[in-house]
This record gives sequence, structure tokens and C-alpha cells, in this order.
Amino acid sequence: MKNCVLTVVLALGTMTACGCGQYALRGRVIEGATPSVQVVSADDGRLDSGRPIHGAMVQFTLDPRRLNYKSLGVATTGYDGRFSLSVDEFGAGFLEYELGVLAREPRHRHVEDTVKMPGKSRMLLITLPPGRDFYQEPEDPIRDIQRFR
Repeated sequence: MKNCVLTVVLALGTMTACGCGQYALRGRVIEGATPSVQVVSADDGRLDSGRPIHGAMVQFTLDPRRLNYKSLGVATTGYDGRFSLSVDEFGAGFLEYELGVLAREPRHRHVEDTVKMPGKSRMLLITLPPGRDFYQEPEDPIRDIQRFR
């Protein structure tokens, strides 16, 4: 029994040390003149300023420039414009990954950008300008082929 407990403690310690612990993409969506996606320090004052955008959908893609990209999911902002999305990917927040970010809200123009995945002490600051969103999903020939099989 003692060996079993020791093994579990060592396994958890190893997972935490190698970046396998729980990681969440966190950030805030605000209104501004220029659309942008920025990785900022968690104590950056801009995270607490600006008009928050409630109900924005933020979609995340891991390594979006690769053919085998992976969708990480979608987060929706709360009344304070903040969002959080748990990421269950080896080394997330520790290893360097490219992160595709698409943020949309019907009363604001969308923003789409690729940034380095923020570390655990950093957050995303997303700025959407007011206006109508005219975003259209890009064509995906592989999805079209699979649909007609």
C-alpha cells in the first residue's frame, strides 16, 4: 500500500513538472478601435480597462497552419468580457504552441489571428471594433469530400 501511494505521488509530481497539469486559456474581450489579439501579463492594467463585450464567442485552434491542426474548443465571454477554456493538451502552457484565435460577436467586427500560446502567467487581450460582423467560414475541401461520400 505504501508503494502504491508513493507511485501515485511521484506520477502526479512528474505530470506537474512536465506541464501536464491543468491549464486554461484565459483572457478578456473588450471594445476598441482596432481589432487585435495580444498576449499580455496577467497583471496588465489593460485587462481591467475598456468596455467589456458580453457573449463573444472565442474559438481556439492548436497549430492552425498545419494540415493536422486541432480544435481546442470555444469559450463564451461573461458580462465582464472574461473567458476561460480548459486545455487538455500535453505541455499546454509550458511548451511553445501556435494558437489560432477567432473572436466574434454580432455587433462587432471579428478578429482572427495566430499567436504563441500564453504561458500560465499570461492572458489574451482581444479587441473587437464596433460594427457588423461579416465573417464567413473558409472553404474546407476535405470536409466537402467527406460530406459527399
